[in-house]
Amino acid sequence: MNPSHYIIACFLCDPVSNGRLSSPGEDSRYWNSTEKCIQSALQLKRMIGEEMGFQFKFTWLIRTDRHVEMTHGDSAWPLKKFEKLWKQVKDSGDEIGWLFYPTNLTNGEWSQDDSGDLIELMSQSHEAFKNTLTSPQTSYFGWNGLTQASMKQLASLGVKIDLSAVPGLYTISHKRHKPEVGACDWEISPKIPYHPSTFDYRRPTAYPNEPALNILEVPCTIVKNQWARVKATLGDLWKVGNLGPRYNWKRRRQGIPLKLDNTPNFFQTAVRSQFESKNQKPVPLILVTNMLALLSKNLQKNMQWLAKEASSQGTLIRSGLAEESWEVWSNPSQIGLDPRRFQFIHKDHESDFEKK
Repeated sequence: MNPSHYIIACFLCDPVSNGRLSSPGEDSRYWNSTEKCIQSALQLKRMIGEEMGFQFKFTWLIRTDRHVEMTHGDSAWPLKKFEKLWKQVKDSGDEIGWLFYPTNLTNGEWSQDDSGDLIELMSQSHEAFKNTLTSPQTSYFGWNGLTQASMKQLASLGVKIDLSAVPGLYTISHKRHKPEVGACDWEISPKIPYHPSTFDYRRPTAYPNEPALNILEVPCTIVKNQWARVKATLGDLWKVGNLGPRYNWKRRRQGIPLKLDNTPNFFQTAVRSQFESKNQKPVPLILVTNMLALLSKNLQKNMQWLAKEASSQGTLIRSGLAEESWEVWSNPSQIGLDPRRFQFIHKDHESDFEKK
């Protein structure tokens, strides 16, 4: 069988750029684009399906957290406000997942930590999501800001798939005594799906009898970028307002997350490189993109190109949902994938990524 490349395309339903904390009026203006984005996605799926015979599936990650609650009076406001649209999304075969920003307002200041208060906020936001629409099987943490405590909480809430990992990304400032909004640590994480260790969410188990959490971490696809060296120099000078993290760009030299709205030339070159770099073995492409990208021509061109590639000789591309990842990577041969590419690394031996 020719190699199959599995694609998970996800959209962050968080119209405010970079997840920054906005005013209620500004936040509402951005949310007004939701219907236009969803209708654009559904129309694009239908058009590609009818004209090119390729069926795309999307995973929509909807933001419910403390900031949404404070700006709209209810953390589940986006679910209720656009309930009919989300029903259209589900009826089209897409998945609804959960987007959560790990921030808490304490003494008038937003902070990011894994205190009991934040863990409780996770439970409340998840409960609101479940009671309003569905019990989400997939999650994504804003700014990729997971911790050991929050990963354990995701597993205890019944979330099966998390998409927050960006292998190699490390954005924690040197002021570790003060939790910095926008911080994350995936410094040692592998580039393939794994069950996180009970002791270190960033990696799979690495020694005999080490327990793993009952959740699958599915890292986004990382590709090389020629500007990484420049960013390494500018990284210490870069900040997003007064909230953004100071990125350790040295850790980002290995690449940047691939997105569906990248310029077509860059996107096509990067995807071909991903396919060819594994000696024609199947590879997963995990593409996490902001919802507003659905209004860009780049995204439309890239989706049409993927559909065309899927029908070309020698290339098999399958589009799937994030919630299907558990089944796919547990038994990848069911959909034509090579099981050797997607083995979980939680056996009683040294992990593959540590050997490398």
